[in-house]
Amino acid sequence: SMCQTADGTIYVATGHGVEGTTGSQNAYDTGANGYGIYTLTRDGNQVTTAVNHISGTETYSYINEIVCDTINNHIWIATNQGLRRYSAANGIENISNGLSAGACNSLAISKDGSVIVAGMSSGKTNVSTDGGATFLDMTQSANTPNPINGGASRMEYAISHERATNGNYYVYAVGGNQYLTGVWMSQDNGVNWTQTAPANNQQPGSFAPFTTGGG
Repeated sequence: SMCQTADGTIYVATGHGVEGTTGSQNAYDTGANGYGIYTLTRDGNQVTTAVNHISGTETYSYINEIVCDTINNHIWIATNQGLRRYSAANGIENISNGLSAGACNSLAISKDGSVIVAGMSSGKTNVSTDGGATFLDMTQSANTPNPINGGASRMEYAISHERATNGNYYVYAVGGNQYLTGVWMSQDNGVNWTQTAPANNQQPGSFAPFTTGGG
């Protein structure tokens, strides 16, 4: 995963926890270990002038995603140890503030940095609408009014590039286990969710947009 901050620095994360691997040294679906995050700095002609490793990030077995907050010039990191934030000024910060425990498997952030959606272990979708100061669990098990379905082993998210006419960002989510578990949309920054496509229940006529066996 890669991203670029407003100052032009490119961040490159290594390792991944959900890509299948095979071989004598790795059991299937254990992911691929990395060695943290590297930065690429460039000159005025966009030529890379330096490659540096961010000390301390080598302790993460994998980093599933990094996203840049271009407003505040820092990055958010989805690691096997949870959600982290990094800036040159503050270094690596552990993020909790209501965030569900466990690994952070997927991540999306709005253009202005105010809305952050994090997919945590056990299919939990955690949402922040205050730039990461606090998080709320928006899955069914949390008894939220209009939740997103929990229980998917993997969730992926996308946030609209601009705010809609109602002043909110639209947030989209897709879940999967061995098969698709559904698609959802939120029109209010990820607080309330509506299912827009059903799960593949493996019955005749079920919604199955992928090839046989595709999750």
